[in-house]
Amino acid sequence: MEHGGAAPTDLLDTFSTAVIATANFVTTWYDRSRQRCQLVELDSRMLDDIGVSRAAALTEFDKPV
Repeated sequence: MEHGGAAPTDLLDTFSTAVIATANFVTTWYDRSRQRCQLVELDSRMLDDIGVSRAAALTEFDKPV
């Protein structure tokens, strides 16, 4: 008997791909958020060492995720 539409394994593959992509997105969002918090907590000397101004650090911190 022939069925229309995608095979169950195709749907599972699509769902798995979507779940993995979502997990990667959330992980990236979390990492960027954590890094921005760490950046803004650096003192002026440390920011100078990495070549970032306080204003640039605050601008980066204020970016939306």
